[in-house]
Amino acid sequence: MFHIASIPFGNTFLLKLTNLSTGEYVTVLPEAGAALHQVCLALCNTLYPLLWASDDGYVYLEEVRLQYRGALLMPFVDRIENGRYSFEGVEYRLPCNEPGQKNALHGFMQNKAFELTELYCDEKKAAIVLCCQYQGDHPGYPFPFAVTVRYNLTTEGIQCITKAQNKAGSNIPFGMGWHPYFQVNGNQPDYEIKIPAVSSFTIRDNYINTGEDQMFNAEDQFLAVENFDFSVYTLRCNNGESKTILRDKKNEMDITVKCRGFPFLQLYAVAGKAVAVEPVTCVGNAFNNGAGLTVLPPEGILEAEYSIAF
Repeated sequence: MFHIASIPFGNTFLLKLTNLSTGEYVTVLPEAGAALHQVCLALCNTLYPLLWASDDGYVYLEEVRLQYRGALLMPFVDRIENGRYSFEGVEYRLPCNEPGQKNALHGFMQNKAFELTELYCDEKKAAIVLCCQYQGDHPGYPFPFAVTVRYNLTTEGIQCITKAQNKAGSNIPFGMGWHPYFQVNGNQPDYEIKIPAVSSFTIRDNYINTGEDQMFNAEDQFLAVENFDFSVYTLRCNNGESKTILRDKKNEMDITVKCRGFPFLQLYAVAGKAVAVEPVTCVGNAFNNGAGLTVLPPEGILEAEYSIAF
């Protein structure tokens, strides 16, 4: 049996989806872009919280808004160089929220509150639907759109389905992704990752993606997570579908992240703490380099999903 509850969290609240039979749960923060706060799954009757996130509501709100822990990335992912881009002959300038590099970073939906529009639970699953209507009021992105995020908790894990629709009345440049950080509990050498990538993109010293990729020679091989410390890696996957495996060798545990509709993955590791496995529809600086950029026509829809399971 499954259950859904609203629980106090700092000056706001979390929505908690729980499998009452196993104790597994998922928590979501509507106030900060429908962010995925925590995923706790069971393996051999032991519960494992998988994500790197504070249980203090005031602290986590800053983590998601400043460090993007569990954040929805939209309407662009990663960086826009100097916050500048041109679309259909018009130049735009976004606020640069990465002061050290003077770039615009990861969109702005982590600062938007979502509304709960649907919830459902029975003996097989718990589900919530959260929605936001962006009115085109963010500097440098005057293109309205609507976004819907659906979370499903089942006996097979957590699924997140994201759908965006253009409400601008004209074409708009668009990209989206998610930023879950998986904790490595201070034992980074105990973790390795297998990535279903066919190519990797060149990243300049200022973390800007060139949009140029080359063959990735480690497809279907497990790589040490520590290889990705404090570096951004963007990888192209086959046909927009992928299965990434994060392996905890010490606990003999595989965390699987499956994606559909996300042609790219971005990886970033914080030494001894966490590794971000980010499903994205385009690469960094796509508004300028065009790699994976979606141009949504009026009322056009972009939809993608990812799941987390053992």
